[in-house]
Amino acid sequence: MHRQRWLAWLFLVVGAGLLVACSLPGQATATPTATLVPTPTPITIAPPTFDINAIAAYIMDADTGQVYFQKNGDQRRAIASTTKIMTALVALESGKLDQMVTVTPDITAIDPNTLSVMCCPRVKVGEQYSIKELLYGLLIPSGGDAAIMIANALAGSENAYVEQMNTEATKLGLQDTNYLNVHGLDVPGGHEFSTAHDLAVMTRVAMRNPLFSDIASHASYTLPATSTHQLITLDNTNDLLTTASDYNIDGVKTGSTLAAGQCIVLDSRHKA
Repeated sequence: MHRQRWLAWLFLVVGAGLLVACSLPGQATATPTATLVPTPTPITIAPPTFDINAIAAYIMDADTGQVYFQKNGDQRRAIASTTKIMTALVALESGKLDQMVTVTPDITAIDPNTLSVMCCPRVKVGEQYSIKELLYGLLIPSGGDAAIMIANALAGSENAYVEQMNTEATKLGLQDTNYLNVHGLDVPGGHEFSTAHDLAVMTRVAMRNPLFSDIASHASYTLPATSTHQLITLDNTNDLLTTASDYNIDGVKTGSTLAAGQCIVLDSRHKA
């Protein structure tokens, strides 16, 4: 059975906002009557309206790319942890998912009140995780520690990895996106930004990757204990995966900082 996918990116003012997307109706034409006027009178049906309490929003058919709604779609804004969509995309394209990464003291020293981390429990110095496992820690609980570990392992430093993220953004034609770090924390005086449009485009690409779409769909996930690390239970920051069942939400990423406010990227699948 064909299933139609809707992708929405919202900058929310409060709460989680309602994901509503439907096809725009075409024009209907009245049936001609038996008069001397041979041409029917066209009746225009107004497209549906969306009442979205957000500063910026974008609703796209993720299969066709057709845009059904946009509100300030090209407005550059801070994007908080939705940055991690690109962090994950670059890691997936590296082809090094089995590479092992060792937890260092600087990772465990991260203050979870400042930067979200993988848990629970938190990773320990000397443990080793694969890039694939770190992707679960990156996308589900929005682990900034996972983002930094991925960047250091694959590029040698966070700055070098950010260059790769910006290169990828350029390849995707994202003209209004610029990254300064791998986790999306506000940078005082910095110019890290994206738009509702650009985030929708990059997420459309990311969701074509089976591993990315699978990880993003988990409300919770357990990394089992191995010979190199403990068991960790990961809970998704996207509550809509469990509280909005009527809308078939199956991803993607939340984010929140003072500069960005509440942000969310959603993927919803509906039977056509």
